[in-house]
Amino acid sequence: MMPLILAAALLVPTVAPAPAATTTRTCKVVGWLRAGGFTGTDLRVAWAVVMRESGGDPRQVTNGVDRGLWQINRPTHPNLSYSLVMDPVRSSRWARKQTRHGNWRAWGLAVRDGHVYRDYRDYVGIWSDARMEAWIWEPFARYYRRYPRGC
Repeated sequence: MMPLILAAALLVPTVAPAPAATTTRTCKVVGWLRAGGFTGTDLRVAWAVVMRESGGDPRQVTNGVDRGLWQINRPTHPNLSYSLVMDPVRSSRWARKQTRHGNWRAWGLAVRDGHVYRDYRDYVGIWSDARMEAWIWEPFARYYRRYPRGC
């Protein structure tokens, strides 16, 4: 009897999760990024990065050192105030300055001519190629494809 139930369960169609489309939370994140100065391709890249980094939660703290929407590393940026790092608009303005001219290197990326590339220079020798792909590129690419165009 059990195999029949399992087989029946496998035949039941499942509903794929909806794209990030236009939920209140995703549009709120897009709004913070726009207020921070992101437009065009950089806005889409920024959204995918913050969704990968913090799930769009500006209060996210990971391992006690990576903070805010952008998961800004405290030891790497000790001069940034806690209030800046934890404020989604102020931290987005800071990130916009860091990423001008396509330099997304701190997040493992580069943008040139509207195209996004891997830029793992800061991770080579620390992480394996497989880990860089699994932790940086694949989640980023998944969010990038799901960018909420309706916001």
